[in-house]
Amino acid sequence: MPGPDPVPAAVLAIVRCPLCRGTLAVRTHSEAPAVRLACVACGREFPVVDGVPWLTPEDALKA
Repeated sequence: MPGPDPVPAAVLAIVRCPLCRGTLAVRTHSEAPAVRLACVACGREFPVVDGVPWLTPEDALKA
């Protein structure tokens, strides 16, 4: 049985990329941070730490 969603759908429905305002989608990675929100428009990724998305431009990771 799968675990809880790392980022609830209600949160994904309202958050946007702070750099380009694009839609964000959950991505998982083998390296830390393992869960990230990826912008479908610009490709930048933002870490999710302890279930909290870090959506400041300074936290952006280039995919």
